[in-house]
Amino acid sequence: LNRNADLYFLGGGADLSIDEFDNFDSNFHGVYGAGLRVNLFRSGYRDDLTLFAEGNWLYFTANDQVRTYECPPGTDCDADPDAYLPRNANEKITWNEYTARVGASGRMEVGTIFGGFRLSFVDGQDRIRARPDSNFSQPLKSNLDLKQDDTFGLFFGVNLFLDRLEKTVVTLEASLIDQDSFRAAIRRYF
Repeated sequence: LNRNADLYFLGGGADLSIDEFDNFDSNFHGVYGAGLRVNLFRSGYRDDLTLFAEGNWLYFTANDQVRTYECPPGTDCDADPDAYLPRNANEKITWNEYTARVGASGRMEVGTIFGGFRLSFVDGQDRIRARPDSNFSQPLKSNLDLKQDDTFGLFFGVNLFLDRLEKTVVTLEASLIDQDSFRAAIRRYF
């Protein structure tokens, strides 16, 4: 938008692994989103220290086949926990993530380094579906809302310039605490 504000769009692929969901692990799926970054302060020195605030939204869906354990009809699984039987199911997670970040960046010879604090909020839905099988005569339909436990985190990374005009950038970024994630991106400034 100008020297102090960048409007950007996100597009690419993401996978999702959730240990708490019976090892849910999806393949890469399409992802998209948008964000706004505002530079709060920029030094005029060679290191180009910049303080910034940023907000973005990210959306994707992920699928996996999982195994659930259910109590067959007419069985008292409270009295006999071994009576639960496995059932194959399809699981689809819809993921909306809203992130606010505050950080700092500084210039290096071949790019910039950056880091800071982040707050992230996940608003998602988990849909589990299974057909009747030899142990269960009824289909399984379950819809659960997803919220994350930890919303506060840290991020850090590096931007590497690919051209002399510094319009094309490779970004490598890691996030910790609220989520363990790694992002690699190619960005193009217009």
